[in-house]
Amino acid sequence: MKKNLVLSLFVASTGLGVSRAATVAISSFNGGLNLNNVIATASSEYPGGTFSIANAFDNNASTAWAANGNGTGSPGNLNPDATMTIDLNFATLNGNGGSFFINTFSFTERSSSTRDRVGTWQVELFLDGSLVATSGSQSGPGSAGAVGSFNFGGVIADEVRYTALTRGDEGTTGNTGATQFNLTGALVPEPSATLLGGLGLVCLLLRRNRG
Repeated sequence: MKKNLVLSLFVASTGLGVSRAATVAISSFNGGLNLNNVIATASSEYPGGTFSIANAFDNNASTAWAANGNGTGSPGNLNPDATMTIDLNFATLNGNGGSFFINTFSFTERSSSTRDRVGTWQVELFLDGSLVATSGSQSGPGSAGAVGSFNFGGVIADEVRYTALTRGDEGTTGNTGATQFNLTGALVPEPSATLLGGLGLVCLLLRRNRG
């Protein structure tokens, strides 16, 4: 039976080139277990620190991450570089790493003025660098503090990538982003020693029977 895994991410550090990255940990989740060494990377970050990617993982509705793009023009204009990648390759749960079942992805729309709305978005799941599932283009959520979500139903992945495809506001300036990102899922269990031992015994008996 899958154990639900809710990712409430808290930032430990930031920095790295043009893109921005933060190593985050999931505190006291599911019986007090922590998921450590999760890496969140934004393709850009509005300068000055006020809208850092840390804000998209702090469970604080009054803070937000914003991409550093012009975002000018009419509705439907893409705010460049509004991409967030959540890398689970180095994540550990109770000291154990591996891949994850991804159930749902969600993000909360920025609570600022209407000029920062997301028009359409998508989220993609990757495993070992290959695309394994996509939400396709999704609309909205369309209003401040609203939540956009997609249910993948337990796809195994080690990377989650969110992209704001278009803007949906009427403003001539603004920067899309998110107040909060969340995931639900479960750690993919490793084969038990008992199971592996049993398989070995079966193979040995089959080999003897053939002999």
